[in-house]
Amino acid sequence: MQFPILKNRNLYSLSGYLIANTLAYRLLQFTLPWVVYDLTLSGVQAALTFGVGIAPYLLLSFLGSAFIDCFNRKKILLYTSAFSCLSLIAFAVFIMHFQIASTLGFVYLVSFLMSCLHSLESPAFDATVVDFFKDDDFTAINTVREIILVVCS
Repeated sequence: MQFPILKNRNLYSLSGYLIANTLAYRLLQFTLPWVVYDLTLSGVQAALTFGVGIAPYLLLSFLGSAFIDCFNRKKILLYTSAFSCLSLIAFAVFIMHFQIASTLGFVYLVSFLMSCLHSLESPAFDATVVDFFKDDDFTAINTVREIILVVCS
C-alpha cells in the first residue's frame, strides 16, 4: 500500500511544527499549575491556574478565527509561534534565575498570555494547512494531524 501524501515535504514541516507546538503547550498546561501548587500547596490555586489558562482559549478562539481571516495567516502563525517560544524561554529564565515566579500574579499572567496566544495560533495553523496541500490530500492530512494530537496529548 502506498501513501503519496508521505512524499510531500510540507507534511513533514507542518507535522514537526505541530508536534513541537502541542508538546510545548501541553507541558505549559502541566507546569504552571505545578509551580503554583509548589508555591502555595493549594490544589484550589493550582486548579485556578488551569482555569485562567484555558478560559481565554475557549472565549477568544472564535474571535481569533475571525481575526485570522482578515490578515495574512502565515505571518500570524509565524509571529504567534515565535512570541510563544520567546515567552516560554523568558518564563524559564525568570523561574531559574530571578525567582520572579514566586509571585502568583506572574504565573497567572503567563498562563493567561499563553492561552491568548494559543487562541490565535491554533486557528492560524488550521487555516494555513489549506495553503500547502491539495484538496485530495485533506483526509490524509487530518488523519496525520489527529494522530499527532492524540499521541502528544
